[in-house]
Amino acid sequence: MAGKIKLDGTQFLEKVNNEFKITNSELKLKSTGNTIVDSSGNAVVSESGGNVTLGNVRLPSTGGIKDSSGNNVLSESGGVVTLANDIIDGNSSYGFCRLGLSSTQTTPGDITFNDPVGDTTNFTRSGVNITLGLSGIYFILFSASYVSNDPERAVEALIMLSNGTALSTALDQVAYLESTSSYANATCSYVGHFNANDAIKFGFDSFQNDTADIVTATHANIVLLRRTA
Repeated sequence: MAGKIKLDGTQFLEKVNNEFKITNSELKLKSTGNTIVDSSGNAVVSESGGNVTLGNVRLPSTGGIKDSSGNNVLSESGGVVTLANDIIDGNSSYGFCRLGLSSTQTTPGDITFNDPVGDTTNFTRSGVNITLGLSGIYFILFSASYVSNDPERAVEALIMLSNGTALSTALDQVAYLESTSSYANATCSYVGHFNANDAIKFGFDSFQNDTADIVTATHANIVLLRRTA
């Protein structure tokens, strides 16, 4: 059985095979308060400050909430609710950036990377600090490439909070085998939760003679895996 609802002669809702479809129009929520309520006056769909909230909405035992092509985007089967894999969240819920060097850094300590490349809204740089704009779970990878012309024992790479607390470290050794430059690489990673606007930084060190420098192959990648607020 089919049915249609029109306003001012324009159809905006149609029922086909027990499914309701919004056609040729939009259903716009009020900026504040409840837009759709149940028979008891409880909110089913409401908006406040740009945030849309669903109330006590129950999925059908078969089928679900569909896109314009009739494909399920939210469905239930045997008590398990499934979200379609091809749903893309808003830009504010994910992000990534790459950090690189434009010149060799010769003084051990905090690294001053170039400005982030990628999501420059949620990742920003101030001096040596990289600010993570969103609260969430992040994966961080830091690869430090070293060069030395003198005998050197060991080199170190660090991922740190802005206050200097080490989150992850890695060590390697420059093997001085020839009279020209010799190289090494130390790579460390970290995965964990950060609050919005937490800041991190990266550092390097070389032991015994402090003669190892980091070259422009040094880089870092930061990925927001999941937003939590």
